[in-house]
Amino acid sequence: MPDEESYLNESLRKIAKGAGIGFTGAFIGMAFGYFSRIVIARFFVLAQNLVSSTIGFQDLRYKVYVKDLFQNTFKLAAIVALLLLGFGVLGAAWSWVLAIMLTPFLALYFLDKKLFPVFHSKIKSILVEKELFSFSFLCYLLVLQVY
Repeated sequence: MPDEESYLNESLRKIAKGAGIGFTGAFIGMAFGYFSRIVIARFFVLAQNLVSSTIGFQDLRYKVYVKDLFQNTFKLAAIVALLLLGFGVLGAAWSWVLAIMLTPFLALYFLDKKLFPVFHSKIKSILVEKELFSFSFLCYLLVLQVY
């Protein structure tokens, strides 16, 4: 019986060790996947915001140039080029990422040069830091009094 019991203990140890390794690997993989989606969601939201800004100036052609023509054409051309160079599926994925990363730059170009000077504007901002802080602080005190 000692042989059977030691065999059972050894088997349970292997199962526990495998489960621990599997759990740790899955946890780390999920964390990296989560952070990579955060980064991509940032490259995509920026593009969407800049393209939407061009639409806000009631000129739809820049949205068509950036989103419909450039992004999709670049994606297709980059996928074909990287596949022909032998990068396989990884090359196709990088093509998509590159298209998403380059789209905000083209949208920003159209926004700055064609619609509204973002970087060279003659409009001066008005600082309201003190007034905004005072108002927020008073609202906070009022909320405290209610509760």
